[in-house]
Amino acid sequence: MVESAERLGDFLIQNAVSFEGVHQQVIRLPAELMRMQCILNDADTRHEDNAGVHKCIPEIQNAASVAEDT
Repeated sequence: MVESAERLGDFLIQNAVSFEGVHQQVIRLPAELMRMQCILNDADTRHEDNAGVHKCIPEIQNAASVAEDT
């Protein structure tokens, strides 16, 4: 019985640490989305001359879309 309580305690501690990391990521998410939007806006004004920008735009749009849905 004591052993299972210890395992449960360890499990709860590990999950609490994991949730702290998630919490920090959620806090930073709006700033990341703002940076992505700025990059996309800038790329939109320059896209006709840069093939690399053409390739990156869909990737950034997809990442932003996934982040917004989360």
